[in-house]
Amino acid sequence: MKKPEFLRQTLIKKVPYLHAYPGTLSMSAEKGVVIATTTKSLSFEYNYVLNLTISYYTGDLNFLIVPLLQWIRKNQPDLMTNPELRKTGFTFSVDTFSQDATNIKIGLKLTERVLVRENGENLTVEDLPEPETSF
Repeated sequence: MKKPEFLRQTLIKKVPYLHAYPGTLSMSAEKGVVIATTTKSLSFEYNYVLNLTISYYTGDLNFLIVPLLQWIRKNQPDLMTNPELRKTGFTFSVDTFSQDATNIKIGLKLTERVLVRENGENLTVEDLPEPETSF
């Protein structure tokens, strides 16, 4: 799974608070499912919820959400284009524990396609990018 690390790098680069305090960002994947069929290819898809926790966040929530939306638009566009996923694919909660600091929890429903090619006894595995979008 490549998307979690790519998202981590993006957020640390684009969110000033996370750039200064990268250790406050933690991630975990849950509700993971591998979708495979009995077709000739062993290609499959990961489906999972990526949970992000930003501890002691002191910035404006908008400065976190906008870079997330930029990343989603490019790397998981169905969270914006699919009407059902728009309602459930990007969730968040905010726990305020002091006047200046909050813990923010974000859930993203992600998918990753994996192409498996067989060449005799050898297998090659390739993570596929998201299909091109029109925006």
